[in-house]
Amino acid sequence: MLGAFLVAVAAASAVPAGAAALDGHDARELLAWLRASHDNQALPFVIVDKANARVMVFDAGGAAKGTAPALLGLGKGDDSVPGIGQ
Repeated sequence: MLGAFLVAVAAASAVPAGAAALDGHDARELLAWLRASHDNQALPFVIVDKANARVMVFDAGGAAKGTAPALLGLGKGDDSVPGIGQ
């Protein structure tokens, strides 16, 4: 399973320009696939690198627009309280 996933957005998010390089292998692989396949349907998009807890925003052409830390919750090895979410 990839440690990153794609969310298409209708407009670019208000994230400062100058995105940092992608740290995670899965996130880099996903970005390369998106750029090659144009699967974002000419829309800006966001990649959430779960392994490195980063959110990266890209324009419709795949150019980085910004990055920010992400608070994702449950970490590796964490347990939840029985019955939570019911």
